[in-house]
Amino acid sequence: MPKRQDPKIRADSEARLAVLEALMSKPAIAGLAREVLGHLAGRGEKTWAAPRSEILTLCRALQAPQPYMAERFVAGLLEAGVPLERVYRQYLAEAARELGQQWDRSKISFSEVGLATARIHVILDSLRTRFPPAASGNPRRLAFAAVPGETHTLGVEMATDLFRREGWDVVHLVGLGHDAILEELEDVDIVLLGLSIASRGARAALARLVVALRVRRPDLRVVVSGKLALDDPSLMHGLGVDAVIEDVPQALSVVSALLGGTASRS
Repeated sequence: MPKRQDPKIRADSEARLAVLEALMSKPAIAGLAREVLGHLAGRGEKTWAAPRSEILTLCRALQAPQPYMAERFVAGLLEAGVPLERVYRQYLAEAARELGQQWDRSKISFSEVGLATARIHVILDSLRTRFPPAASGNPRRLAFAAVPGETHTLGVEMATDLFRREGWDVVHLVGLGHDAILEELEDVDIVLLGLSIASRGARAALARLVVALRVRRPDLRVVVSGKLALDDPSLMHGLGVDAVIEDVPQALSVVSALLGGTASRS
């Protein structure tokens, strides 16, 4: 395997798990891990199967004391010419399936599967940064939503109105639960999600949604605004969001910067 390592992954794996532990209870993290592993496992394809020995090696690397081992394994696959989609579907997906089975058989602990899930999350973030998706020929769309369970939606309404006035095609998602938001964001023309969060009680819902989106839509940009986000922006960045926005006017410049400065006129 190559020696090149991503220092961000080395530093962020345990940090990402610590953020989740600060935002969610252990049962909630366990549920999140099952959701992430289940979705990844569902992406596997049987047209070609990675050698089981390599899948087991990746599983061990995802649980290893050295935080760089899993990233080193994935980097080795890419440098050997393994296509990115195969890394997703035949390696990470199959490792997720194996970890889920080991957990169900009580062969690995909650802490081990939690750490492995956090490392998969960070690896997906890194791959998204290194290999951005090709631009679609269709107009790019934005989505604005309140975090599930959040009752303060004025900021979402204001942002939706402002961006529409500026010519953006905006999907307005208010009053939707976790699964409904994920379903709406299966639309690959939606390239950025703006989330609003004001109450501490919605922190676990935010963490669950951001992690699920990073697995389902690793190409999607995610920004967060609202009182809670502003009170602790470092926690938001530690969760893996792309930006924390202070107010609605600032949102225009931040979104334009994240998306290359091009509005998608409807």
